[in-house]
Amino acid sequence: MIAEAKNVFVFGTDWGERNTAEFLARNFMSVGIYMTIIPSITELRWICEKIQKDDVIIIISYSGEGKDVTELSQLLKLKKVKIISVTPLTKNQLSNLSSNNLYYQATQLEGVSEDPNTEYNLFTTLHVVLDALFRNYFDNFYLP
Repeated sequence: MIAEAKNVFVFGTDWGERNTAEFLARNFMSVGIYMTIIPSITELRWICEKIQKDDVIIIISYSGEGKDVTELSQLLKLKKVKIISVTPLTKNQLSNLSSNNLYYQATQLEGVSEDPNTEYNLFTTLHVVLDALFRNYFDNFYLP
């Protein structure tokens, strides 16, 4: 889908996900695929108005849930836009609405903060999954 897309957009739902989106876009830049990073939900709404069915959007999420992302993914699906979701391996709305799914498992570190509402997650497996996506493209579609 990435090889055939007119435009490729990448959206990460939070800081860790956006960080890995930049990593993914950097890798693809090296082979001439230029991905547009969508910085926030506001810009995702703008993109949803203009995106076409020959475009691809990659949405990276920690939960695959969330009212805004679900609503916008439903709109994208109605417009027949190809969605690649990158979520934890759980049943979630985003993966149900997506054309293709990639999965990872984040590790939550306990004891980083005494505040029970604060969490710290390691996204090592997310990096590995996105690196595998790039390597697959490089090995199967890249023509130097």
